[in-house]
This record gives sequence, C-alpha cells and structure tokens, in this order.
Amino acid sequence: GHTSQADWTPDITPSLYKAVGVAPSGYPEWVQPVGAADAYRIGDIVSYNGALYICVSDYNVYPPDVYGWEPYEEA
Repeated sequence: GHTSQADWTPDITPSLYKAVGVAPSGYPEWVQPVGAADAYRIGDIVSYNGALYICVSDYNVYPPDVYGWEPYEEA
C-alpha cells in the first residue's frame, strides 16, 4: 500500500502523475508509458484512434498499431 503526502499534489509534483482520458466507451484512452512502472499489462483494454484494443504482451510500451495489441470487442 501507499499513502500519498498532502503536499505532493499534481501542480507541485507533476512527475508523479499522468493524465488519463476516458473514451465514450468507458475505457481509458491509450497514453505513452514512461517506462516499465506504468507499462501496459496483458489484459489491459484501451481506446486508440476510435477503436478498442486488448494488450497481449506484458510491460508493453508500444501503441496498439505497432506491437503487442489485438482488436477488442465487447461481448
């Protein structure tokens, strides 16, 4: 677990935060990971260029049109 500090707000420590948008589908928009700590994991679902993708490669830092993703459709 982790307890954040009250003085570590996004405006003071922006390096600790990453903006994440949500697509109309309700899934997060794909954003470029900074490294292994925030890379995508197998099973993560994202919206990218208007389509949904599921991650099929652990610690994936690539966009869905490059490597490690498959198109995803809700059942």
